[in-house]
Formats: sequence, structure tokens, C-alpha cells
Amino acid sequence: MAAAAGQFAYNPGPVGRWLDRRFPVRASRNREAALRNFLFDRAVTTRGFRAAVSSFAKSYDILGGDRTRKGLVKTLTGTGDSHLDEQALSDLRETARDAARNDSIVCGLLESYAEGIVGTELKIECRSSDSKWNEAREQLWRERMVERPCDITGRFNFPQAVFLAVLSFARDGDFFIVFKPEGVWLVEGEQVGTPHGVTEGKRFNVTNGVATAKSSGRVIGYYIGKPDKWGFIQSTAYTKYTADRVHHVWDPARVSYSRGEPLLTASIQWFDKFARYGDAELVTACVQACQGVFVERAAPESMLPSPASLTANSDSSVNTDDDLKRFKMSPGMVWEGDPGEKVTNIGATRPTSVFGEFMGKCLTIAGRAAGMPLMLITQDLSGATFMNARIAMQMAQERWLKEQSYVVRPLASRWWLWQTQRDIDSGELAPAPQDWQRCEVICRRWPYVNPQQEATADEKNLANGTTTRTRICARGGVDFRDLVREKVREAEIEAEEGVAPEIPDEPDTDKDESDGDEE
Repeated sequence: MAAAAGQFAYNPGPVGRWLDRRFPVRASRNREAALRNFLFDRAVTTRGFRAAVSSFAKSYDILGGDRTRKGLVKTLTGTGDSHLDEQALSDLRETARDAARNDSIVCGLLESYAEGIVGTELKIECRSSDSKWNEAREQLWRERMVERPCDITGRFNFPQAVFLAVLSFARDGDFFIVFKPEGVWLVEGEQVGTPHGVTEGKRFNVTNGVATAKSSGRVIGYYIGKPDKWGFIQSTAYTKYTADRVHHVWDPARVSYSRGEPLLTASIQWFDKFARYGDAELVTACVQACQGVFVERAAPESMLPSPASLTANSDSSVNTDDDLKRFKMSPGMVWEGDPGEKVTNIGATRPTSVFGEFMGKCLTIAGRAAGMPLMLITQDLSGATFMNARIAMQMAQERWLKEQSYVVRPLASRWWLWQTQRDIDSGELAPAPQDWQRCEVICRRWPYVNPQQEATADEKNLANGTTTRTRICARGGVDFRDLVREKVREAEIEAEEGVAPEIPDEPDTDKDESDGDEE
């Protein structure tokens, strides 16, 4: 029977009805999905619907519409995926993206975060037993992957792609790279999701577009397609990719997550409070910037003295109901007061003296989720000392080292091995040694905060045997192998040009044996 206009009706069609009869679980889930779509599309505002919608957001404060703190949810249980479902993940991602677009602090923080981890280059060195093959492999990699675009769109080279992967994973929660026969495909988070109407298979589950085996929970594939409403993807525009063809860039906060949440999930509200407080203070300061005065009179019943320039102009004064004359003041006007009268100027008192301190505390708390100290968030080094600057850099570097190990190195090494295998199969590389898969990803390192003091400390540690030149170079942002190779090349160039290397003068330790023997 056909439903009346505005009423819900579940009409799966002849094939759908036949499948629903054969598979009752499928019928129940499809009917629930159709009802959910109907409610969203019709914007139904019944009490039950509002409760259903609010359940999407009750796991995350930033998804609630209330400005105040909500009560603690004590009945929410289940795995991480039950909280970070398609709807919540989509809303979290859009909220974080809006902050990155419109909040300069959030935008700069995410950029500094990705720059600290990746930088402008990412080096990979081959470590097989054949040194000549290693050089050929590295040279081909530089020519094909670094010196020109290498993704299927022809826009990004390898360092740019890794930078975008880290930036997107921090802003959106995750990022995907698909290894296709025609090249590497960079995929943003909303392109991976559960297609509308797709249910669990006999041997696998589908959550947020990730298919996992029911028996072991192992990831077996991904659904990638055109984004649709509420975190899903369109059921008519998607492709299934097996796990061996997709690399998922993320850093999960829980074991039971199948997807990642944005890095600043817990901080968005703090950034919002920070912005609102700053706006209020600036508006108040603008209001107080207007010139205002108080006139203290000797006799309360008397009026202000009339300026000589206005007495002749009858249009410049107005008589009130109590027969008192009032004058309009204008810039440059001079009033002559009676004896005993004085004028007090209203000075601007906002922002108050604690404005900067409060704003700094807000940013400190908000940046904690990203492990970014205050001076790196604001890039304000005024008043910074060598000690606190070094401690701030060390705190950030600890977090960056973690992301390099969990995010950058797995992605870079997998991309390297995939491309190397393609080059070997195509014959562009000579027959590879058995250990051709050995490689090392040289991630970014960071320069000294105070070069002179830290170089002196490194010199003492090296003399005491408590460090090595490799560690010293790595901490200063230089690879020790590159340093040695540059020294060899410099020596070769000097020999070719006939420049003799400079030999430092040795101290004169010889003594005149006759000294002290003369009488």
C-alpha cells in the first residue's frame, strides 16, 4: 500500500523484497537505514528523533550545540567505533576543518606540527649489500619521485605527498594512500566510508568504510568512493580495495578504533573560548577608545557655560522641558568653565593587565593535545630564554619523534618498497640483490637552539665517550653519512683544482735543553 505524503514507507523493490525474505537481519537493518534517511531528509522534530540525533554527539563535547559543559555521560559503553561512528566522525572532521580555515592559531599550529615532523624533504637510503645497486636505486628514486610529481594527478612529489598526509591526518584524523597500477592515489578521509545500504558480509564487518574479518578483526579492505551525507559514501560510486593496496595514515587513540579522530578534538572548545574572550575584550577596548569626559560643577543647578561661538547661533542649542539649555559638542570646541568646575577624562581600561596572561594560559591548555608548547603555537619568542626555549623544543621534538616512528616511517618505507618492486619488474633497475628491501628512512632533525653552548657541550660529551658524532649530527639536523660524503667530495674537488688541503699548525713542544743550565 502506498504511503501518504509525508509518511514513511519502506519500498525496497522486487529484488530487495526477495532478499529481505531470505535474510531477515538484512531486512531489519535496511529498514532502519531507510527510516534514518527519512527522518533526516524530512527534518522531523519529534522528541524521539531529537534524542536519536543527540546520541550521535554525546561522546564528544565539541559536537554538542550547548555553550555550557554538558553532564557526564555514564551510560555510554561499547567499543571506540560505537562512539566514533560515521556521523560523529564526519562532524568532527568538518568542525576541525572549519577551525583550520577560520582560526589563524589552529591553522598555524597544524602547519607547524606537520613542518616539525616532515619538513621540506624526506630522504630514503638503500641499505642492501650491493653499493652500486644502492646508488642506482637512490638516483632513480630522486629523478622519479623527488624531482618531479609522482602521484596520479601529476601535482605532488614524494615529500609534498608525505607532508599532506601528515597535515591531513592531524587535521582530519586520518589519510589514505592507494597504490594503483597507474600510480599513487592520495585520498582524504571523507572519501573512505560505508556505502549507503551496504551491510556486513558473512565473514567480515564494515565500520567507517573499513572491512575487518569477523574471526580475527584483521583489516581486509576499504570502501573508497564519492562522499555522501552523514559520513557515508554513495552506494553507486565506490570501489573496494584490498588492504595490500591501501596505506592508512593515522595514529589511533584506542585499540578498538577503525579510524582516527582529529588531533585537536579535545582542544576545539578551548580555541573557541579563546576567540570569544579575545573578541569581547577587543570590542570593549574599541568602545572605550571613544573620547568621553565627566564635568564636575561647582553648583549642581547650574548648566555648562555657553561657548561664545554658539551663543549667536540659535540652531546649535536646544531648550529642554525643564527650560535648561544643552549644547552639542564637536571636535575642537573649547569650553570656558566657571570657577570650581573641572573635567575628568575617561581612560581606556581594557584589555586589563591579565589579558595576555589569560590568553597565554588558554593557548597552553589548547595546544596540549598536539604537544605544542606556547612559544611554538604563537611563535612569539619575546622574553624567551635559552633554557625555556630549549625545553619547549625538546617537548615538541618528543612528540614529533613519536609521529615520525608511527606515521612517517611506515608510509615512506612502504611507498619505497612498492615503487622499487615496480622498477625491478619493469627492468629499469638491474637485477636486485637478495637483501634489496633493506632501507632506512632519514626523517627530519632539528637545529640547535643555542649553537655555541650546545656545540661546547657536545664536544665535552664526545671527549668523555658519552655520545657519538652520528647522534650529534642527527640532533643538529644533519645526516652523518651525508657529512662524510661531502667531505670526500670536497677533497676530490680540491685535488682536481690543485688546492692543497690546509694542515693545522702543530704546537711547538720542543724546548731548548740549554735553558736553565747556564751559570
